[in-house]
Amino acid sequence: VIRGDKFIYHKDKNLFEGLGNIKIEIADKGKKTTLLSQTLQAENGFDGKISGSTEVLAKQSNKKIRATAFEYNSKTKKISFSGKAFVEIAKGKDLLSSKSTKKIDRKEIKESLLEKTFLEADTVTLSTENGDFEGNGNVKTSQKGKEGKSSYALYDSVSEVIKMSDNVFLKKENGEWLKCQSLIVSIPLESFEASGGVEGEF
Repeated sequence: VIRGDKFIYHKDKNLFEGLGNIKIEIADKGKKTTLLSQTLQAENGFDGKISGSTEVLAKQSNKKIRATAFEYNSKTKKISFSGKAFVEIAKGKDLLSSKSTKKIDRKEIKESLLEKTFLEADTVTLSTENGDFEGNGNVKTSQKGKEGKSSYALYDSVSEVIKMSDNVFLKKENGEWLKCQSLIVSIPLESFEASGGVEGEF
């Protein structure tokens, strides 16, 4: 479903152009994603790629993504956000299945899951099917005083792990830094697996 103040159809290009208060609602496998922007371009009568810019805001369950521009591909079921994308996750525990949440016993981990998590990257790609998202380029994450930096980050909803790779730096609440080439954080197993010139304690 696509709504907006004004739409223009360019017949020679088979292109729809939207202007003002654009709202796109996408439903894939029961998951709803809402996209807001001020401009829109849709190829092949909305059957091709849909792009938009200016005041871009996406909402999907517990996640909000702000960016300068977006491009939605209905075939790959993914939305790419660019121009410095910012992701806000309302509660960390919403990333996990209820089964995984029950497995977590450590008090400090449970408390951290109640905090908001933020991710900033040059580009962010969101799946409209399963809620996976990834950040590429100058990735920065923060949660409850902890900070992380890398070139790439991914949350995989199937394996329930957060993966950070390529020149990774993680800052813990006590100010200590962990440096490595890759880091896999498993919530169900409460484990950290780091490799590639590890420096620091964890």
